[in-house]
Amino acid sequence: MDEQTLAWWQRQEMQGARALVLSSLAFSLMTVCVKQLGGRIPVSEIVLVRSVVSIALTGTAMALRGVSPLGNNRRLLLLRGICGSLALLCFFEAITALPLASATVLQYTYPTFTAAAAWLLLGERLRRRIGLAVLLGWIGVVFVIQPEWLGAGQNGLALRPVLAALGGAMFTALAYVCVRRLSAKEHPLVIILYFPLVSIPLTLPMVLHSGVWPSAVDWLWLLGVGVLTQPVSYTHLRAHETRHDLVCRLLLEK
Repeated sequence: MDEQTLAWWQRQEMQGARALVLSSLAFSLMTVCVKQLGGRIPVSEIVLVRSVVSIALTGTAMALRGVSPLGNNRRLLLLRGICGSLALLCFFEAITALPLASATVLQYTYPTFTAAAAWLLLGERLRRRIGLAVLLGWIGVVFVIQPEWLGAGQNGLALRPVLAALGGAMFTALAYVCVRRLSAKEHPLVIILYFPLVSIPLTLPMVLHSGVWPSAVDWLWLLGVGVLTQPVSYTHLRAHETRHDLVCRLLLEK
């Protein structure tokens, strides 16, 4: 990287882009950890362990910084927690049943859902170029899924995990719409904290019913999921705060 490019990358207005790159890197490593568990651990248990690690790390950071955990708009914080928890359950289910590349591509359809949610819920204007991008994106999704009517035969993806992946993308979009509203008044750590505060009581009954005790290697992968999702959440929130997240710039700005 030459000096001119390096200076451009280090500019203040690129702070959100840098945060998004770090978020994407941590997200990719996290999906590898989930895939390595190979369906041996129930999805609800993966989410539960992830939430316990997150609440420990977030709580420690809040205590060190003197941040109050209560927040201001608790109703919207809880809604964000519900949407985020459902998104994670759906996405992890898709990862265990689909090729990792396909599950990730389907998850990244969330900007198309974000555009629709911002238009319907926030009253944001849906630009023509964004509408075109959404259309092209969904044409690409059809080729990833390879349904029977496309002539893919037995090579197409199973319907249930595909629906889980798309459901995860939809709930991710709704969570980001909540974050868009919350980031103006709430501390990023408070927004992150409400995620595990919701997902722990949501997944604990499932784990008590059908959970399994992880092996030593599985514990390492589970801890990897928990640790890596923390920078994913924090850096993505920082990107939203600076409004240099591509979702904010291309889909949410007026």
